[in-house]
Amino acid sequence: MTSCIKKILSDKKKLVCTVSLLIWGVFSIALLSATYLSHLASLKERGNLARSQVEEMLANAQAGINKAVRLDLDDCDKSLYELRNIVAVTPDIRTISLVRNGYMYCNSIIGKLSPE
Repeated sequence: MTSCIKKILSDKKKLVCTVSLLIWGVFSIALLSATYLSHLASLKERGNLARSQVEEMLANAQAGINKAVRLDLDDCDKSLYELRNIVAVTPDIRTISLVRNGYMYCNSIIGKLSPE
């Protein structure tokens, strides 16, 4: 009789251990899934932020180009003040260079450049 009771208790312990492991496994998978989804949402948010910042920089660059195109770009001395003004007031633009035939002839920081 005692061997029968020991076998039943042993079977119950195995069942309890098995159920406990299953519960622990399900909980672990749920926790990992929640962590993954949270990380994925964070990555998406950061990606959207980076995209909007790049779009803003490109829009600022286009605004600077639109202002510079209206200038007399053939004469660096005449357009230098305005080029520097565009650089000063337009976000994300650090310098404007004018290029003709593959050579830079005017820069908003340096000024007029002689071709060499």
